[in-house]
Amino acid sequence: MKAMRILSYGLAGVVVIALVAAGALLLIVDGKFVKARLESAMQAKSRSLKIEGEPKLKLFPVAGLALGKTTLSEPGGDKPFVTLDSAEVAVRVLPLLSGEVAIETLKISGLRANVVRRKDGTMNFSDLVEPGDKERKPGAPPNLRIAEILVEKVQLAYRDEATGQELNLLEVGLKTGRLDGQTPGEVAMSVRITGKKPEADLRAQAAGALRFNPGKEEFAFDKFVAQLKGRYDQDAVAMEFSAPKVGVTPAKASGSEVRVSVQVKGPQRILDAKLLIASVEGTRRRSPYPRFPWSSMPRSRAWR
Repeated sequence: MKAMRILSYGLAGVVVIALVAAGALLLIVDGKFVKARLESAMQAKSRSLKIEGEPKLKLFPVAGLALGKTTLSEPGGDKPFVTLDSAEVAVRVLPLLSGEVAIETLKISGLRANVVRRKDGTMNFSDLVEPGDKERKPGAPPNLRIAEILVEKVQLAYRDEATGQELNLLEVGLKTGRLDGQTPGEVAMSVRITGKKPEADLRAQAAGALRFNPGKEEFAFDKFVAQLKGRYDQDAVAMEFSAPKVGVTPAKASGSEVRVSVQVKGPQRILDAKLLIASVEGTRRRSPYPRFPWSSMPRSRAWR
């Protein structure tokens, strides 16, 4: 009994010390502190960072940061590199101790980024990326759990100054339910893709139930449907993909009735093709050989 009392007093003391330390940390590290450190770090790289208002900071049991309107300039000037309407990210702290990343919230709204490849081959974000250790071997990916992701009104622009090539991802949207690696969670995404050299204007969307576990190298989805439609160069393009159920693990892969259709119509080529994989199942030792009837229009010609 005496030993139990000593143990209980010891645990109570640890809890009190932890609470006092957390309270002291909250007094020292707040939104103003984080804002000042971020702005100072970007100023050291000859960039201007402007964050409207005070960031909201949480430390325990969920560590999180929420930002309002934010602008980061190009190096050595005021031209915007990244602008943001709002963002919030929160991760549970205790799972990190066991090598698991549990994302409680990831919300991004109104993100606009301009990525440029300069004529000398360097990127306009090179100063923000630490050089990696080439000799260091990559470790195993951590277990990942996601409570929710909401990405909306995102625009990403890429331009190559040497070739004049441009690629824009517009109206990017992503919404997920709970993805815990055990049961499939709903996922929906959409994007508009435009570009120059070659000219492109495409719209893509996908939806279904997804389950993945990077630590165990497992991946599966149910009732997954994806579409791509629009124009690429001088061709009209329409593609569809559907799969009622597909699962992949390190030991085996299985699926049922995967359907793919591709239609391309233009001055130089016409293609109408359909692929049906009635069922597939295999292991690493024995590769799967699915049955797939292939049909193509006899008018297909001069595929470049």
